[in-house]
Amino acid sequence: MFFVTFVVKKEKKVKKFQGPADKGKKLPFTWRAGMKRGKWSFLLGVALAGILAITVFDVQCIEAISRAVTWANLSPEIKSAHDLGICEISAGNLESLRYPVRRKDFSGWLLKTFSILGIDFCQSPEEVEKMGILSKSSSNGLLSRKESFEALCRTLIFLSERGLLKFVRRDVQAFPDYQPQEKYRDAMQFLLEEGIFRGYRDGKFNGNRTLSRGEAITLFYRMFNRISAIVQDKQTQDPFWFSDIPPDHPIVQSIRTLAEEGAFEYVKIGKSFAGKGTVTNEQMAGMISGILKKYERMENLGEVQKIVGFEDSKKDLTREKMVLFLGVLVDTFDGIPGMKFQPAYSDVRPGSRHFSILQNLSLLGVRIGPGVGKLSSSDVVTRFEVIGTLERLKGRLKKDSRKDLPSDLSNYPTRTDFEEFVNLIKAKQARIRLILHRRDKPRS
Repeated sequence: MFFVTFVVKKEKKVKKFQGPADKGKKLPFTWRAGMKRGKWSFLLGVALAGILAITVFDVQCIEAISRAVTWANLSPEIKSAHDLGICEISAGNLESLRYPVRRKDFSGWLLKTFSILGIDFCQSPEEVEKMGILSKSSSNGLLSRKESFEALCRTLIFLSERGLLKFVRRDVQAFPDYQPQEKYRDAMQFLLEEGIFRGYRDGKFNGNRTLSRGEAITLFYRMFNRISAIVQDKQTQDPFWFSDIPPDHPIVQSIRTLAEEGAFEYVKIGKSFAGKGTVTNEQMAGMISGILKKYERMENLGEVQKIVGFEDSKKDLTREKMVLFLGVLVDTFDGIPGMKFQPAYSDVRPGSRHFSILQNLSLLGVRIGPGVGKLSSSDVVTRFEVIGTLERLKGRLKKDSRKDLPSDLSNYPTRTDFEEFVNLIKAKQARIRLILHRRDKPRS
């Protein structure tokens, strides 16, 4: 609009310089005529046209336009982080990958990475701050490259203290514009050698720059990729190495002891122990069955199947069910003291099956429950409680030498076998009712 107005004004000024012979005539457009009509407007138009041509055909301009964030030009690392569940990326928020990362997002992605790795000793932003991984500040505050780098260093130190990583001390080639604190040197070396954190092309760190969301996601994917390889390697060497508890934790020795007792022949634990997690009825049945097989007491396997039930196999194990499973083991024990006494469980009916099992367990020095004089039978039990209880019962079983029992569970009745048996009984019952119904009919 400005250009048009300017040209018009100049045209009006040019008219008074036209000769008398040209008055009322329209001059043909030529370079000279254009210059006569308004050389400044003409030159301005040519200049603007040149600038437009340079802008359109300049290679750098085209590259800038092509750098618009689309799913196609996202890095493979960001795409993989999305696929793993470290972050959520949708078509509508791709541009946000260029925005500075906020502390709460950084903390959330760190926790997601921990969760996927099976590390459950840090499960909330409050624990991230409590453990000193991310300094306490406004959750909406932005993170600089220096702050995020040192947060990753503290994360690696945290994992190293729990036996997940082992640093090898070497001379670190630091950035020319950043010298880390001495406590961060080993972690910094790991981050640089593994290619998790990188500097700019000029070799500088530029720690004062804010970290973008895309850069943060990339960092967490690289960290996951490297640490998961370490976890896999350690588990290949030791099947009872867990990513969420140190190797010298007392529960690890209990797990090894139960493994020797056959408890994990049919149950796999996984890369993380998740001690506060739950156990399903099916998993508990598998552990009891493995122990019974080890000691050739497979005549008791039918009792295990009855406790599991047809509909409850995938449900979480309650303390009520756990007592019944333990009862199958207790029934096979030799040398239980003969004395009887009243177990101190105010919520268990005397004379019941649970009362009898708890009485025998008490004679063996094993107490079940939260320790407040109650069984709390409906409570869901944790893996810590199950492993700890079974470990205290080790060595009580003796092999049954009275008969030659099969050495595998190939003939052990499965759920399908029981279903077929139930269907057979139902069919017989229906046939009997049909016969009785016929007999009751009056003869014509």
